[in-house]
Amino acid sequence: MIRKSLYTILMLLTCSLASAQSLDNNTQLSVMRELLCNVSNHTQYISNEDFKTMIIIPTNDGMLSYIDPCSYKSLTLANIWEIKYNDYGKLMAAIYECEYNGSTNRWEKLSDIPIKTTNSINDAFRERTKHLLRNIIIKGDYVEGQLYYKTMNNMIVRIDGVDVNSNIYGPYQMENNAPLKIIETFVENGCRYLVVDGPIMGSRKPVNMLLADKPELSKFSEIVQACCIHKNLGNNHASTPFDGEGNLSYYQPVFSTLKKAKPQYYKRSLLFDKGNHTVYAPTDAAMEEAFAKGLPTLDHLSAAEKYDAQLAEMGEVGDSALKIIEVMADFVRYHIQDFSIMIDKNTQGGKYNTAKNIFVKETMLDNRGYEYEGYNVTGRTYRLNVEASESSLKVTDALGNKRKVIKENGLYNMVCTEYWVRNINSPTNNIAAVSTVVVHAIDGPLLFSDDQFIFECKEAKYYKEQ
Repeated sequence: MIRKSLYTILMLLTCSLASAQSLDNNTQLSVMRELLCNVSNHTQYISNEDFKTMIIIPTNDGMLSYIDPCSYKSLTLANIWEIKYNDYGKLMAAIYECEYNGSTNRWEKLSDIPIKTTNSINDAFRERTKHLLRNIIIKGDYVEGQLYYKTMNNMIVRIDGVDVNSNIYGPYQMENNAPLKIIETFVENGCRYLVVDGPIMGSRKPVNMLLADKPELSKFSEIVQACCIHKNLGNNHASTPFDGEGNLSYYQPVFSTLKKAKPQYYKRSLLFDKGNHTVYAPTDAAMEEAFAKGLPTLDHLSAAEKYDAQLAEMGEVGDSALKIIEVMADFVRYHIQDFSIMIDKNTQGGKYNTAKNIFVKETMLDNRGYEYEGYNVTGRTYRLNVEASESSLKVTDALGNKRKVIKENGLYNMVCTEYWVRNINSPTNNIAAVSTVVVHAIDGPLLFSDDQFIFECKEAKYYKEQ
């Protein structure tokens, strides 16, 4: 029976594969019971009456539909893991390449023969299932009237209610308007169990694709595409999305005013680290205000690239395009807040850090003893002040400009997931970093400095005359 205590079962187990075999494989929750048992640091959340926890727990049938986030390379192709027991009573996963059927809103196998199988002693299996478990455990109990909650993985989950047949959405379910259904619910040992028909999963589309899908945010999206999109990053990080696309990262200036600065003097870094973030995306009308204040446009960037190409033909190295990208990226980074905030009941306002570091320009020495103008990172970031209520969000920037989150046309509380993967084309691939990001449209640009659009580069006069 589903109502049978998970805590009681787990306390009777030694959390070994041998004891797991004693479970009744026909019970609807046996797969998740064993996964929870074998990931030892999760048992505390189902055995402590001193704090409240919610677990969105899929049935055995639901565990046959887990989409591997490391296979998010296409909107229509992905790998589904059927997590189940093999003929010997051991947990395993049969992995199938699948195609998305838009008419049925379902994934369909391209073949009944799996492309690969793996089991519970395999590192990839344990890594994926641990990620899955952290997506389904919520610290804290259900609050009447509150819709959005954060899991242990900082993934945003929407819970419309805790009664049978109520809807639950993870980022993947929000993206596809395909909610999970609560089959049964019960409370025991300080934990509320919401039994559902599938696993909570991250969205297939990263932030830049979500922005590109919204016509009202096209100009901000274009700036993001121009300065913050990369498919690959150092330290063996590759983006999971789609050929020609990529995740968000930014150019970190090491020094940028050297007479012959080269692109390799800029390094690329993750724009979203592990955790949860908010992006405030100015509408097209708001972006016109930013352009009027001096934010470079794509035409300016194109002119700078042409100028650098002319310098290259003469044997010189220009950094004009990189200077413009740096200004654009700083603008984007100030619109990214550390910590995701929804318009919802119990949302907390306050002052939040952004992704825009505070740099101090100073004279430095390179490894040969030559001086150059460089940037010293102070360790501090520019901040935003957020006023939150159950029905609205207002953001005040460093210059005192107050911007409102726009609620028309569903341009708020948009949730997506950003994945970076190691060894992306290898059978041993694994998740290097994952972030949950909430996107809200705002009615004006956010500015951190009166002179943030003032920069020096050789083609400044050139592009302004084009």
